[in-house]
Amino acid sequence: MRPNLSYLSFDGRLEERIEPDPTLHRNSIRHLAVARDGTVAVAMQWQGDMSDAPPLLALHRRGEALSYLMAGEAKHRSMQGYAGSVALSASGGQVAITSPRGGVALVFDLRPGGGDTAYRLADICGVHADGARFLVTSGTGVVGHVGTGRFSRLRHHPLQWDNHLVAL
Repeated sequence: MRPNLSYLSFDGRLEERIEPDPTLHRNSIRHLAVARDGTVAVAMQWQGDMSDAPPLLALHRRGEALSYLMAGEAKHRSMQGYAGSVALSASGGQVAITSPRGGVALVFDLRPGGGDTAYRLADICGVHADGARFLVTSGTGVVGHVGTGRFSRLRHHPLQWDNHLVAL
């Protein structure tokens, strides 16, 4: 594979293309989120040897290289090489990715010295920025919030939520 993040003009002209390091050529770019300042968050899925644990999240600003984010090894490996969705907070100070395979959401504080927090929920996948928190959904029908240091369940529906959430 040759994954890339490409920026196109409205008339379809290629303006910029960023490719990960060739050692990450099996890291499929699947989901994007864009902050107000133009920062792009990229969620990836590893299509290679599962004993490897490459980054599954990157940030990009036009004209710069990809900047990879990884949680501690145990949290990172719990994602099982699969990021199902990504969201950036309105302030751009946090980014969240989910992994339905691993039943985990990781929220990264992007401020200097900021860390990361893992939230466990079976089949968690949908994520959407909701103020200072993130709204999350699961394939088991759960809707809740993460990003406050704990998981807060809001509702449990007899539905199976997919990985894409948008505000209406």
